[in-house]
Amino acid sequence: MIINIASVQGLISQEGVAAYASTKGAILALTRALSLDYGKHNIRVNTISPGTIETELSADNCDFSYVINNTPL
Repeated sequence: MIINIASVQGLISQEGVAAYASTKGAILALTRALSLDYGKHNIRVNTISPGTIETELSADNCDFSYVINNTPL
């Protein structure tokens, strides 16, 4: 099994994170391509895409109150 780590930014994006979002989107595309190549050999390929995590990187780009109020946990 191959597990890649991407981000929700690979699916949806926001202003100011073009480079980050495009690399995460590339990981999603890579995962799909690898799953086609290796699936026939019974090798699974998946991606984990975590949502927002409060870090120094996200501090300036995220409205955490919005995230908290819209996360169903």
